Amino acid sequence: MRQFLYLLATLSAASIVGGCGTTGQGNAPPPSDGGLDLIGTRWLAEDINGRGVLDMLQSTIEFESNVRARANGGCNGAFGNVQFQGDRIEFGAFGVTMRMCSEAVMNQEDAFFKALGETRRYRLDTYADLLFFLDADDREILRFSRMAALETEPVDD
Repeated sequence: MRQFLYLLATLSAASIVGGCGTTGQGNAPPPSDGGLDLIGTRWLAEDINGRGVLDMLQSTIEFESNVRARANGGCNGAFGNVQFQGDRIEFGAFGVTMRMCSEAVMNQEDAFFKALGETRRYRLDTYADLLFFLDADDREILRFSRMAALETEPVDD
């Protein structure tokens, strides 16, 4: 619990500090030259640091654009900037809600958000619909499976 509160305080402080700078484009993140294959996709965490995930708990990441992402750790939602350069990826400061859940849920959420912060590269397996996030040592730290598209077409009756 203490670790989670520290993480939230750190993320909140980073959000505040991150929001203070400007890029010359208002509050818009700088242009990105990668991640186009992820725009409009949503992913469910299947593994976090080789430890699996809790059944029925959904830790997710979705890419609204190649500069904006939303995440859900299973209890708290988050939104923020993402920066791509080829297969390199880094998440900027995230704004995170401050709900409290059971200890097991909070432990998985802590691990999920920590892994997002450590992510430096991604690999997309389009055949198996899997997305892998790798750390600075190219170690797999998150594995996701594709979820339904963010925008769905209306269904004709």
